[in-house]
Amino acid sequence: MATAPIGTLDPDPTALGAALGRDEARALAELLQALGDPTRLQILSVLGTACVPVGTIVAATGLRQPSVSHHLRVLRDRGIVRAERRGAHVYYCATSEALGSAVAAARALLEDQRPAVTTARPSGHPGGDDVAVLARQLAVGEQRRDDREPAEEVS
Repeated sequence: MATAPIGTLDPDPTALGAALGRDEARALAELLQALGDPTRLQILSVLGTACVPVGTIVAATGLRQPSVSHHLRVLRDRGIVRAERRGAHVYYCATSEALGSAVAAARALLEDQRPAVTTARPSGHPGGDDVAVLARQLAVGEQRRDDREPAEEVS
C-alpha cells in the first residue's frame, strides 16, 4: 500500500506515529535543548564513538579551553557525555552510541532541507569528518603518553 504524500489531508492511519506523552516530550525537549548549541554539536562531532581528551577537543575545534570545558560540563550534567581520568588527562566519551546516529540523522535532515547549501570551508580549515579524524589522531598520541593507566570515572 502506498503512503500518502506529506501534507495530505487524509493520511493513511497506519502511517501515523504514536504521540509522545507529556513527560516524555518534556524530557526529549530538554535533551534537544542541550544538544541545540552549535559549540556542543562541534564537540560531539569530535567525540564520535571515541574517548577524547579536552586538549584534543580544543585543538580540533579551534575553540578556547574555558569554552570547551563549560560546554562539556553542560553535556556531562545532562548525561550526554562522561568523563574519565587517565593519568594526567581527562577524557570525554559519549554515553550512548545512539548519539552519533542522532547527529548523523540531524545532518541528513539538514541536507534534505537545504540542498543548495554547500559545506565548503576556506583552505586549511578543518571541518566535519576532517575534525573527527584529527581528533582521533591527537587522542591516540595522548593515550600513548598516559602509559596505559587504568581509567577512573570522574564525577
